[in-house]
Amino acid sequence: MRPHLNLEPNFVNSGQVALEGGEKSAYSAFANTPYTPHAPIDRCERSLHHTNRSQYDRDEDHHHQWFVTRSAHIRECLTEFLGTFVMICFGMGVNNQVVLSEEANGTWISINMAWGIAVLMGVYCSEGVSGAHMNCAVSFAHAVYGRLPWWKLPGYCVAQVVGAFLGACSIYLLDYQRLSKADPNKETMYHNFATHPDTDINNLTAFYTEALATCMLLLCIYAITDQRNRSPGTVGTPFAFALMIMALGMSFGMNTGYAMNPARDFGPRLFTFFVGYGSKVFTENGYYFLIPIFGPLVGGVVGAGMYTFLVQVQHPTEPEDLSFATYAAPQKHAGRCLVNFAERYAGAAAVGSAGPNLTALVRPLLGARQQHLTRAVSREDHRHELPTTGPSSGKRSHVTMRFSKFRAGASHELRCSLRATRGCSPGAHYPTFRPPSSKAAETQSSSTKPRFTMESSYTTTTQPVIDVADKSGTYAPYADTPYSPRQVDRCERSLHHTNRSQYSRNEDHHSHWFVTKNPHLRECYSEFLGTFVMIAFGMGVNNQVVLSEDKEGTWLSINMAWGIAVLMGVYCSEGVSGAHMNPSVTLAHAVYGRLPWRKVPGYVVSQFLGAFVGAFVIYLLDYQRLMKADPDKETMYHNFATHPNPEINNLTAFYTEALATGMLLLCVYAITDQRNRSPGTVGTPFAFALMIMALGMSFGMNTGYAMNPARDFAPRLFTFFAGYGSKVFTENGCYFLIPMFAPLIGGVLGAGAYEILVQVQHPHDPSEY
Repeated sequence: MRPHLNLEPNFVNSGQVALEGGEKSAYSAFANTPYTPHAPIDRCERSLHHTNRSQYDRDEDHHHQWFVTRSAHIRECLTEFLGTFVMICFGMGVNNQVVLSEEANGTWISINMAWGIAVLMGVYCSEGVSGAHMNCAVSFAHAVYGRLPWWKLPGYCVAQVVGAFLGACSIYLLDYQRLSKADPNKETMYHNFATHPDTDINNLTAFYTEALATCMLLLCIYAITDQRNRSPGTVGTPFAFALMIMALGMSFGMNTGYAMNPARDFGPRLFTFFVGYGSKVFTENGYYFLIPIFGPLVGGVVGAGMYTFLVQVQHPTEPEDLSFATYAAPQKHAGRCLVNFAERYAGAAAVGSAGPNLTALVRPLLGARQQHLTRAVSREDHRHELPTTGPSSGKRSHVTMRFSKFRAGASHELRCSLRATRGCSPGAHYPTFRPPSSKAAETQSSSTKPRFTMESSYTTTTQPVIDVADKSGTYAPYADTPYSPRQVDRCERSLHHTNRSQYSRNEDHHSHWFVTKNPHLRECYSEFLGTFVMIAFGMGVNNQVVLSEDKEGTWLSINMAWGIAVLMGVYCSEGVSGAHMNPSVTLAHAVYGRLPWRKVPGYVVSQFLGAFVGAFVIYLLDYQRLMKADPDKETMYHNFATHPNPEINNLTAFYTEALATGMLLLCVYAITDQRNRSPGTVGTPFAFALMIMALGMSFGMNTGYAMNPARDFAPRLFTFFAGYGSKVFTENGCYFLIPMFAPLIGGVLGAGAYEILVQVQHPHDPSEY
């Protein structure tokens, strides 16, 4: 299908081609890209011109150049090559610089940060054409879950390996003199290019390490790119990936060097073989080179599957049915909530038999159902034609919804007009009425209510401009979410913004045994997954810093990795449950009416289970090192649960935990206050990450800044079952009770301080601002 030309002259499409979506295959490469996918074609930032550029024909003059290919797949392979080449140049460069300078020009943190930025640059180089996989494990997982055609997989993988090979070649030439001086016999310096296991671990642990790290990589990728969850948007997504790669190195890099990418390891390894390092690059450590090839492939499929089955397939496919309107499933490319809204209400209006009946059907727009709406932000002027059924005849007709640019938060009127062949002139505007008060709509005189007429062709034009329901509607559970709330001005969901887990789905969707119909159970799934991800990153960096004796991380690494851990947890679960991941947050929300009390037990249990399983997977990851460092299991449980500094007593410890958690909740409520300085959809998760980093830097010395009963008690309970004994509970005068109860008290106080001093002080009338 060729692009459809929208010839209506306006500023938006002047000089551009507005695309209706094209064939699915043309857009599929972007639909779920591994590192930073394009949003749906109705994404407001690129609302009228958003597709895979490589899929569309260009003018013939462009093709007279011999080096320009007409094959879409070849273009994708070329960009995969370039993106991987750029990523490897940055990554191999920092590896060699740190090692050859003997840490005079960089440290382990330099490696972590540079690899994160390397991925960022690779994304910018190739995402717009191929999706910026740059990793065979990502391409393979996408093929397994239907996000990439299998026939494209070989081309992607070959391009990635070749890009990695040439990237290693470039850096080898860059550092040739230093490499020859440091290793004239070519015995060891190939380790700067290909990964290798630490001498303290065996190949089984190495395989588990690579599989687990890649599992977390793909899990977070799928979470970040899920448009129905907390997506960081077009601008924020590449930065989220960069931070994710940094945290993976800080938390999972000690055992094997965190390849997580067959191309990143095999391409440079093959290059070192050709430049004279010999067959040992393949045969050492029992043919270790096979592990960074197959470990990531297995782990990537598992991680992508975890997110797919626990969160993605649990998303509702359609809103709940209304008693007064028959709902038809949304058009495939009609992603805007206004369109879905029109299919429900305007579709019902089209089958009405008389004008008064139509008025009765439209009135719920402003009344009974307005809790499902939020402040609308429509960036541009768009038209959508929606199929409906004409009155009594059963013929196909269309309702064209047009919504215009307007300012979020302003008070707007609903203007309904019907273009007909009789009863009114085309495009006539009728008297208006104003939301959000349903009483006002009910008490209006008949002369001020909108009038409707139907034309014989059943074509109706409706022009709504909608301001929205009270903020206290069904959006309230999200309005102040604990870690990462939805923003009311999110353009993709500008007119229908609620907790997606609240809606029923069609029967076909429920044919899968693993898809639950229970909204609360879906929320618990996402709380479990978000907490699991957060704890896996956090416990990983704790153990890596301690077990490496600060060689592969420092206190700063711990602060940074815990902040990014929260960021990844937000992306995994905010869109369904609100991403509490902390009983203190859940309790504070229940106390201040932001979460029903009946949901508190399910949330808390899910958080404890997620933390328990997260501690378990990290214990397996570092088991060999833990046994070597503490064979009698006397001290290393401190890597999992917090403990007080020897210089402070329990009273000071209690105050520390209460104060730190009070600051946490106070800042959470401030960041999520839509009537204050909210950082917006993209900025909110990053604000939370920075907040967690600062809390560790400012309040972590006395107790290790638990600030979360689930984060402390569940890993502590795991260490008890793992054989560390009852001392994990009895030491320091039953200290374990302090990180259980102090955060609960401090959280309620901190949230209350913001509520009383700021939140409730907001004027109710916007004119008072």
